[in-house]
Amino acid sequence: MPQVLSTYLNTRKTIGAATYVLAGLVLDKNIVKQILRRDLMRESVTYQEILQEGRQEGRQEGRQEGRKEGLVAIVLRLLTHKFGTVPPKLHTRIMRLHIPRLESLAEAILDFDSLADLEFWFSKKK
Repeated sequence: MPQVLSTYLNTRKTIGAATYVLAGLVLDKNIVKQILRRDLMRESVTYQEILQEGRQEGRQEGRQEGRKEGLVAIVLRLLTHKFGTVPPKLHTRIMRLHIPRLESLAEAILDFDSLADLEFWFSKKK
């Protein structure tokens, strides 16, 4: 009997969560909240899976963003150390680069003799 009850409760939670999600497609959220219990949806395996996926995507995006910020900081520090103040125009262009280009720029800085080399680097085909 306990196994049957457990299966019944899990099925009920799953159906409730599915109903909550589907109702959200056609009804106003306030109406859905009035009709369905939100805690029922949160207990469902479907909701938990969606929540987990969102957290993983958020962590991945955060790691990429952090990695880019770190590369930008290193590139700017290298340029500042080697040539002094980086003009705002170049600073902005560096901030707009994607990670692979930032990595390439970090290596290229080792061969630069002036900020003109940086401008030439930007003018080269990607």
